[in-house]
Amino acid sequence: MNYKIHKYTLIIFFLIFSFSLGKSQSVRDITVTYDKSYTDHVSLASDSRDMDLMVKFIFNEESNQLTVSLISYRYLFVFREDTRYGNIIHHNRLDPEDLPYVVEYPEKSRFILPKIFRNKIPKPQKDYIFTKWIEYQGLQPVAMKYKMLNDYIEQTFDVTNYGKNVMVKLGDVFVLDKTPSKKHPDDYTFVAGKNLNLEYKITIVRNPCFGLENETELAQNTLEAVAKAYQNFRGSYKTLEMEKESEVTSFYNLKDVLMTQFKIKNSDSQCPKLKEIWDEYNCYVDSISGLNCSLKINEDEGNGGSFNIDPTEISTLSRQIDRNVSRWLLSKDAVEKQDLVKECQDIITEVNVLVGKHQGNTPEQKKAVATFRQAEAYFRNTCGVKK
Repeated sequence: MNYKIHKYTLIIFFLIFSFSLGKSQSVRDITVTYDKSYTDHVSLASDSRDMDLMVKFIFNEESNQLTVSLISYRYLFVFREDTRYGNIIHHNRLDPEDLPYVVEYPEKSRFILPKIFRNKIPKPQKDYIFTKWIEYQGLQPVAMKYKMLNDYIEQTFDVTNYGKNVMVKLGDVFVLDKTPSKKHPDDYTFVAGKNLNLEYKITIVRNPCFGLENETELAQNTLEAVAKAYQNFRGSYKTLEMEKESEVTSFYNLKDVLMTQFKIKNSDSQCPKLKEIWDEYNCYVDSISGLNCSLKINEDEGNGGSFNIDPTEISTLSRQIDRNVSRWLLSKDAVEKQDLVKECQDIITEVNVLVGKHQGNTPEQKKAVATFRQAEAYFRNTCGVKK
């Protein structure tokens, strides 16, 4: 007997809060992303964590749907439409068959509203309106089955016009416990209720790469093609010093073919993966563009008193070293990184043969040589290559 008195005392205590709480509206700004849900904590009774409620928002990018869930350790009940008290409450019970929509419920069950609950309904009680549990903007609800007793409440929405800003407002939510007796073993009693009056202004962050699978695959294939072309081109010339004029001509003919085949790609995509692929592709195109060769000259000519080398050629080789170092930093391929280091070393060897220790005669030559030495130092410090 003491147990029953204690249980119903708790029920009465919780129901005191049913209509006295939640009168003022609360607005919360939240963000839901394509890969991260949002969960909020709501209390139905301020003095009892046993009446806590979890509100969860999940966005599905593929189906363009937002799902709102109410989760509790108790049985949950909500009104799917605004419902008049006098239409559904008879004596001390709620009759599911009188609801303005169809719900599933155990046939022999009774759903009891204690007197303390009914007394909190503003007069005239028969005209009081229970508010539906959810309102929304920018969303279109998906049809779902309704139950009288729920382990959790869930509603899925289509996001209209693929919007990024929507609104969900939560209204009346009720908690029930099973309260069996010998005469009525399937009874349930309303033990708490609250008009949450809680509005969520939701920002949806979409996946910038969604729907770009084919474009990403094409970009990856193009990257692999330019990487292979570069490696074959560079591998065909172990050194950038040619013994014959015909070899120089052949080199530049092949370079022209590659530059015609592979153009710089200006990608303004917001997809990080796609942008990374095109950035790496552009590095290869720059590397091909920066490859230059020359006729081999004797070392004595390079170390002599005269200095007839074109400063533009030295500047071009400096830029090639800088591009190779940039690609070295981006590359995740150990073999490719070794090739880039070898290429830089070959360029340095080539310039040392052409220039020797000469600093240049004209201001343009001196500037070009100094710039090259800076590029060499940057390469050695960054890639850890000693002289």
